[in-house]
Amino acid sequence: MISLFVALFPKRSSLALSAIFFLILAVARTAPAQQAVQVTQHGEVWVLKNAWVRAEVDRRSGDLISLKYNDMEMVAGGRDHGYWEQNPSQAAKLTDGISIDPASNQGERGEVFIRGLANGHPLASTSSGSMICDLEIRYSLGRQDHGLYTWAIFSHHNGYPKTEIGESRFAIKLNGGIFDWLSVDPQKNFLVPSGADWKSGR
Repeated sequence: MISLFVALFPKRSSLALSAIFFLILAVARTAPAQQAVQVTQHGEVWVLKNAWVRAEVDRRSGDLISLKYNDMEMVAGGRDHGYWEQNPSQAAKLTDGISIDPASNQGERGEVFIRGLANGHPLASTSSGSMICDLEIRYSLGRQDHGLYTWAIFSHHNGYPKTEIGESRFAIKLNGGIFDWLSVDPQKNFLVPSGADWKSGR
């Protein structure tokens, strides 16, 4: 897991932080280069799709609720999905939309955003204070990409009260039927517990 550590912000400061992660799904396979990226909205979900990848993003939380590679579901499912440690769903003002429209670039890239404006109010509470900043989560997919890009932007504006983030990270709970083995080094090379194992305490 990759973590982004964030220091306390002074009361009168403006700061935007972003982190980019590329979720590599599998070895590249041949697919029609002519297949354009598509971005569509289905109810409360954004869908990004190309020849290999189909991703579904929740329009309120920014959670990655489905990620398919060649029609194989990579995400565990249910409440076990991909998510940022903080999300904008409790913001004073919540907006979402398409930040890069593939219709404007011949289907080369599509990108969506979920943006929460704090308006000086807490988005979340931490052990030692409140997170008072704007938060925007983005997901991007290119025509030839075999994975999905995601990043988060934290903005603390002049006039906002003091805030704390502590750390932020993106985590994804993977489908145990596909990802069942951990291999880091000779000492860490073993079958991993499934999500059901963790929940049942086995």
